[in-house]
This record gives sequence, C-alpha cells and structure tokens, in this order.
Amino acid sequence: MSARRGPERIETARLVLRRPQASEANPIFARYRAMTGYVLARDAGGRGYATEALGAMVETARMLGVRRLYALCHHEHRASARVLEKCGFMREGVPRSYSEFPNLKPGEPQDVLSCAVLL
Repeated sequence: MSARRGPERIETARLVLRRPQASEANPIFARYRAMTGYVLARDAGGRGYATEALGAMVETARMLGVRRLYALCHHEHRASARVLEKCGFMREGVPRSYSEFPNLKPGEPQDVLSCAVLL
C-alpha cells in the first residue's frame, strides 16, 4: 500500500491553503507553538537515549526562539512521561482517543498524555 499525499494547494472561497516553505520557518516559529517527540526500538529503552534526544530538541527550540514546545506520549507509558518531566515538560492533560500507536491495537485511537515546556 502506498502512502497518500494531500494536494499541494487547497483553495476555498476565502483562503488558499498550502504547505509551508523552508524560508518561512522563522516567522512560523515566532508565531506558532512547535511539537517534538521520539520513537525508540524496544531494546534501546533504558539507556538514556530518549532523554538525550529530547534535551537536544529543547535546546534547539530555545535557540530558534520557540516559546512553547509540546509533546505527546501514550497515557500509560510511565517511562516516556518521566523523560518528558526530566526535560522540563509539564503535564497539561489527557486528550481522549487522540492518536494511534501502531505497536498497540492498530487502527484504534488511544488516549495520550499532553505535556509542554515554556522556553
């Protein structure tokens, strides 16, 4: 099965919607919040890779002038919640049936833990 790609441009009566351009990154980051995350193979867990990677993303966001960085994880995955906390993220809420996790019940949206750090 091939991945479907949306149209490059969508027009409505009042709007033109399109993918952002690389040259627009600075104005976008200055105006909108940003998201980060990580996915590791099972045998890579417990070695500090997630904390190291997330810490680097927080520092990169700070250097770019991002004001708020957020991340999501499965609401029952305590290790990921702890990594977020170690990197300064605060818990914000639990959106219900928000995202699918291919390794857990494929095709069935799961609750997620939403966290953010203000930079």
